[in-house]
Amino acid sequence: MGLLDGLLTGVAGAAIFGAVSKLVNDHGGVQGMMNTFSQKGLGGAVESWMGTGPNQAVTPDQIHQALGADKVAELAHQAGVTPQEMSTHLANTLPKVVDQLTPNGTVPPAPTAPGANPLDAIKHLFG
Repeated sequence: MGLLDGLLTGVAGAAIFGAVSKLVNDHGGVQGMMNTFSQKGLGGAVESWMGTGPNQAVTPDQIHQALGADKVAELAHQAGVTPQEMSTHLANTLPKVVDQLTPNGTVPPAPTAPGANPLDAIKHLFG
């Protein structure tokens, strides 16, 4: 498969992709999302995701704290999972997605066209 082996596929993958997509878009793109995570104490993890070395793991609790209970609940509702499941999915998925979207540490620009989504390039990896 590739760099994103182990990600959810099928209906579950599509639901999690939708949640990740919403998260990125709500933050104005990958850079905005990474800024939020950095401000919440996950700067080292974010840098590892964007760099060329191994990705630093984050816990579901760290994801929950970085995004806040309301955002996690919103994303969970959208995906049809519990907030705890959403935090776990995001903890497993975000490092891989950001790594894939930032080759050699280059962050893609925020989408400018209506409906533009930087994750479209990797959507197929979610099944």
